[in-house]
Amino acid sequence: MAIIRISLGQGLQELHRLFVHLEQSWWVNIAHLPRRTTSWIPPVDIFESPAELIVVVSCPGAQRESLEITLEDRFLRVRGQTEPLYRQARVYQLEGAYGPFERVVRLPCLVNGQEARATLEEGLLKIYLPKILH
Repeated sequence: MAIIRISLGQGLQELHRLFVHLEQSWWVNIAHLPRRTTSWIPPVDIFESPAELIVVVSCPGAQRESLEITLEDRFLRVRGQTEPLYRQARVYQLEGAYGPFERVVRLPCLVNGQEARATLEEGLLKIYLPKILH
């Protein structure tokens, strides 16, 4: 069977990402879904080591002051704002996502939020979450 890729508009892409998020979560609480005020949803990678989870959020152009990271049970929420690099220049092509963003992910295990740490380097927000080992 051939796979056919279809290009979706920005609104449909966000809807598609939301459905993928819902499909990957076996249980979803509607309070943990992104709010309507977001203009884009950043991609997220989650890695697991024996001692911690590492969540990597791609948010080029975000400033440390604009970021808000919250943890509630097994749901991690990242909010922020990104700005174009050249605000005064004429735009010929703009493929990057800019404006307010929000992403909520369900973590695969319980973590210790009190010992969490985060770094922001080269447009990547890395959140280190120590696992609660039983």
